[in-house]
Amino acid sequence: MNFLSISEIKFSNKIAFLLVLIAYIFSIWFRYYYFEWASSIDLFILNGTLMINNVDGYYYASGAKEILNNSHVVGNLNPYNSFPSILTAYIVKFLPFSLDEVILWMPAVFGSLVVIPLFLIGRSLKNDILGFCSALIGGIVWSYYNRTMVGYYDTDLLIIVFLVFIIWSIVEYL
Repeated sequence: MNFLSISEIKFSNKIAFLLVLIAYIFSIWFRYYYFEWASSIDLFILNGTLMINNVDGYYYASGAKEILNNSHVVGNLNPYNSFPSILTAYIVKFLPFSLDEVILWMPAVFGSLVVIPLFLIGRSLKNDILGFCSALIGGIVWSYYNRTMVGYYDTDLLIIVFLVFIIWSIVEYL
């Protein structure tokens, strides 16, 4: 089983942080392509902001809007108590961005966080280069990219990142 062994390559914490930052910025930069493409199409723009591109996003955004406007009606089926709606409402409340801007960029910002646990899995296996390469690739892999690109506001931007953190926790524990 010698062919399965991974050589140990571990950098300092500062270099490791820099590698994670590079992978994170690369992941966001890669997602910027859709924004550039869609921004040139007038039909995708509403009130000066690029619209999101899935129906689920409007569902969760309506919950955030109810939280922000304090206008929830009992019996209304909007996701008033869902985590994406609550998180979005807090971001809009405490940062200088509109609801439209937050739901547009939130998938890219939060979805790109998957590079952190991917790098940490490589670090747990005592190979930072393996972690860095997996973070670069895993942050932009086709199917994941489609579910976390700019404008694809959905629960995937949080759920998948949390799951990969759990996988890292298991790898680190073992």
